[in-house]
Amino acid sequence: MKACPSLLVFLAIFNYPLFAQSTFDNYQPMVSVGEVPADFTVSYAERKDNAFDRIDFSDKDNARLQKTFEKQNQYFLDRTLNSGNVLFGDDVTLYVQKVLDHVLELYGETKKDIRAYTVRSPVFNAAATQDGILFVNLGLMAQVENEAQLAFILAHEIIHSEEDHVFDGFKEKSKSEKDNFLTKNEDTKLLALSTYRKSLEFEADLEAFKRVFAKSGYDYREVLRSMDVMLYSYLPFEEIPFPSDFFNSGSLVIDPSIFPTSVNPITAIEDFNDSLATHPNLRLRKAALKEAFKDLTTTPTNKLFLVDEQGFFHARNTARFELCRIQLSRRQYADAIYNAFVLLEDFPNNAYLRQIIGEALYGMAMYKNLDHTPFLPKTSEVEGNKMSLVYFLKNSSAKDLNIIAARYNYELHKAFPNNTELATLFELSLKELVYFHEINEDFFATSMPNIEEEEQTAEENEESQRRRGRGTKVSSLKQQAEQKLDFATYAFVDLLAEDTEFKRALEGQISNLKKDLAADGSNTLKERRVLKEPQRKSISNKKEKRISRENEAKRIPENSPVERLIVLPPSAFSYTNIKVINLETGTYFYSPDFQLNTTTKQQALSQEVLELALETSGMPHNWIDLKQMQTADAFNDYINITSYLSEFYAHPTLDNRVVESQYVKQVIEKYNTPYVLLTFVKEELGFGIGSSSVPFTSVLLSLAFPYFAPGLLASGFQIKTIEHTLVIVNIETGKFRTIRVDEDLKNNKFERANLIHSHLVDIQKVNSTYSTNK
Repeated sequence: MKACPSLLVFLAIFNYPLFAQSTFDNYQPMVSVGEVPADFTVSYAERKDNAFDRIDFSDKDNARLQKTFEKQNQYFLDRTLNSGNVLFGDDVTLYVQKVLDHVLELYGETKKDIRAYTVRSPVFNAAATQDGILFVNLGLMAQVENEAQLAFILAHEIIHSEEDHVFDGFKEKSKSEKDNFLTKNEDTKLLALSTYRKSLEFEADLEAFKRVFAKSGYDYREVLRSMDVMLYSYLPFEEIPFPSDFFNSGSLVIDPSIFPTSVNPITAIEDFNDSLATHPNLRLRKAALKEAFKDLTTTPTNKLFLVDEQGFFHARNTARFELCRIQLSRRQYADAIYNAFVLLEDFPNNAYLRQIIGEALYGMAMYKNLDHTPFLPKTSEVEGNKMSLVYFLKNSSAKDLNIIAARYNYELHKAFPNNTELATLFELSLKELVYFHEINEDFFATSMPNIEEEEQTAEENEESQRRRGRGTKVSSLKQQAEQKLDFATYAFVDLLAEDTEFKRALEGQISNLKKDLAADGSNTLKERRVLKEPQRKSISNKKEKRISRENEAKRIPENSPVERLIVLPPSAFSYTNIKVINLETGTYFYSPDFQLNTTTKQQALSQEVLELALETSGMPHNWIDLKQMQTADAFNDYINITSYLSEFYAHPTLDNRVVESQYVKQVIEKYNTPYVLLTFVKEELGFGIGSSSVPFTSVLLSLAFPYFAPGLLASGFQIKTIEHTLVIVNIETGKFRTIRVDEDLKNNKFERANLIHSHLVDIQKVNSTYSTNK
């Protein structure tokens, strides 16, 4: 018996959401999988040498430019691949590679081995490199509507790579700077450069369409649709009204007036002024593609998927889930809440999505308590339905947000009682509310008011006042209404009346606060809640001492033993600080010039120094060296550590909750230590301040004739500083210890190693088991 085709289609459509939902019920953050590709393990030096082998040295001018380009290109490519933000072997990368392989088959013979990797970035972007590596951001994958759109974007990037557009753009930039060097006419340079780069974009669009898309079988109209997706990519991936009762629960009812009555309109403009932009405006790009449509002899196919439809939706949902986590870790709380809310429409009561919202509410409450929310955009700058949420977050009081966070996270804990992370999140949210706002046992009502009795009493009081000639009915009823609608007072009535676990938790936090206040009269949470160094300028002078105490508190105590280390590869940064003069104004300024050769030399030297010091000191340790990895396990450990550190130090206080901390716990267990060793080397070269060794004419000539600059300025170079710094970070507490190596040691690796050796021996002297220093 043959199945009815229409029935099969219906079943496929009906079953996909069920499959998708079950797949994401126990969602775990993306990690790399399998063997580490060679792109990640090749050293910068080897990468650069391989690139130099491809240069045609018969054309000296072009060869010189290519060498400069490859030095920079290979270095920053190496840094990108080892940043911890690029993934391999994951579901999104595997799907993108499948579509890429299909597109390459249609493209035909290629000059390069083109391969794709996923980048943990919320930005809508894809980028092709000169080496055939194609980076696809999660922000792009979360927005595209179908496989056809993705295929066109990949084809566009293939053209950029195959036609060497990256180098052509660099060459044009160099030419523009040379031609306009003396005049310093930045507008002229920008116009010339932007005109050239826009021509490359038009070429990539048209060649991708003609050489790939027109014969692909995809609906060719999707190339125009992909431009529209790009146009609206600054908005969330779906536009759904955010309901004013979303956070309401039981007796917690938010006054809807805290939400706006309307939202700002969406004003995406495709016909923008692109005179100085690097990309042509979308109207012109679409017009050029429509012209190419005229040469087609076929009609649209209506086919949106040719490779793997189910794989597309799985990859897109994965990107969207991951996007929420990235936005949360970057303190983009409104984006994280809104996107999680959108996804809950298709994945109701999903633990991962609800935790994103709970974490964001708690984070927002903490920042509100600090009166420090620089990450929230201006309401007037937010378009579409997300504006309602931003408006609500900006206009809610700190106390109200703390109450909402505590209630939301308690109910999340009750929904998933076996999840220890959610139990901790509730405990922290409740403590934040009680301690920071000094809540006592009489603050929250335990029963709702009797509205009818209060209205009757109000009328009787009004009549009595009217007879005595005092007050008005309006003022009396307004007072009563305000008491009845007091959000904070009645937020937990139902829980305090019926839920013994919540009642005990609240009473416990209030009791703890009382004990703290009785002991020394201080509220420990408030006392230590001060802004860290990065926010120093925005704080009044009277808080300087508290900041100093906070900075001291985040240091590992000197008598705390470090018995084992996780060692990350050294980082190096070298530059020349050249004193130059602005020819138009006659003023001096210092222009840093990044020195790649010196950087890689210092990095290699630091690696040798560190290996020697660790070996001779006897300090137990594990290297997480990206260049020596064979499987993804250590690579994922590296990502967890670096993600944690970048998030932790972005927060202004020590006790801000770090979302990534739950993922470093497995790293601590795996290596049996929370201590990570980071090494930084900074080498700065330049002229001494006020030095007479470099005459003014030499500086001027070097600006006018840059090719002669090395010879003219060489005599004035002097090493000003070589800073070799080791930082030992406790990834469980965020506390750290700094070790600085004497800068006079310069490049003597044995002297450096001996000094580091002595420090490593010193920090092992206390022979006791590791204990957390919180």
